[in-house]
Amino acid sequence: MLLHQLKSEGDGKSATMGIRWCLSPEQIERLKAEEGEVKILLSVLHIRQFSQCGIKNYGYEEESRKVLPITEGSTFISFRNPGRHIICAGIIDASSWSSENYLQIQQRCAGFNYYNCLIINAAKAFRDNGTTEGIGMYDRQLLTSKDFALLEVDVDEKSFAPEPRDYRLVNYWFDTKPIDQCHHRKRRFLAYFLTIAILPIMQILKVWAFAIGNVFVGVTLINWRSIFKPLTYGAFCDIYYSKILNYIGKNGEIKTKKWWKVLLNWRFIIGYACLLPFIATLIATNWLLLFAILCCLGFVGGSAAVIGRLIDKYQSESKFDRQQRMIKKRIEKERLLEQKQIKEEELRKQKQARELERMACSLLPEEISYATLPKKPIHLRLQHLKSMVCRPFAGN
Repeated sequence: MLLHQLKSEGDGKSATMGIRWCLSPEQIERLKAEEGEVKILLSVLHIRQFSQCGIKNYGYEEESRKVLPITEGSTFISFRNPGRHIICAGIIDASSWSSENYLQIQQRCAGFNYYNCLIINAAKAFRDNGTTEGIGMYDRQLLTSKDFALLEVDVDEKSFAPEPRDYRLVNYWFDTKPIDQCHHRKRRFLAYFLTIAILPIMQILKVWAFAIGNVFVGVTLINWRSIFKPLTYGAFCDIYYSKILNYIGKNGEIKTKKWWKVLLNWRFIIGYACLLPFIATLIATNWLLLFAILCCLGFVGGSAAVIGRLIDKYQSESKFDRQQRMIKKRIEKERLLEQKQIKEEELRKQKQARELERMACSLLPEEISYATLPKKPIHLRLQHLKSMVCRPFAGN
């Protein structure tokens, strides 16, 4: 199996690149005999050099993964960081591992993904010299050890999109950073609505919450800059110091009061006096509400019992006959479904065999570009257009 870069108009302008793969005659014949759908796993590695005890070593961090049917033949890869990259591709064993297992992310950090399943095998030759010969995939993930290929790419820092002026304003409302320009534009609709309609209300509630908290809880240390610059200073209270629960000792340390002193605090006493009339009114109202609910439940229960008796009395068909008829229908439905699945599996194998024949490396044109693809499905056209108008942001 070989990996090739798809030449397009966007090369050097965007950190998105199209790639294409082809198969040897031996691989094509072997993959035709596979029972399930044959899939390819693509992994984008960012290569880094670091020094430890004066010795230079090489390491990698994974930016993204993709699992696709191998018959697609091509796709687009978006890079997350400038510098040297290695794209690894392997024909995976779908019988032992599902696609979801390969794509489960444990943690995201600064444009890198840490996956639950480790697939890259970095040998000593790579760690010492950074050569591509020392990079591979573990054999337990691949169908055979020969079902592996890689492609080395150097990504320029100018290929990434610059941050727009409203970058901080838009992404203030989201926990993650945008992946590319299209992702940022999609967020704008919600972010501007929240900024105009919700942010002023949030700021008013902050002041109101502080006023209530200062009276009843005793929180006195507050970050007033978060009122006037909410995008820069998000936290409203820097330190939660409560006069009810804490006091400052002689040495300046914050200590906790005893429980009986907390209950006798004047803020709690005011709260008790305000809440007692409300609680008494609520209890008196609830007794009448509870009586009305019990009456309604009794009426509904009696009506249901009468209706049930009428249904049992006038039901002519026996329960045994209904069960037998349902069993026969289920058996017939399962038989038809099994026949349909067998027919669909045969058609899928025939289609996959035809697609594999078209993926031979001997059929590749001299110029491997998007324009010379034998066919361009609608999803590949969309990916190509997106790569031209949606440049990725670095480190996202």
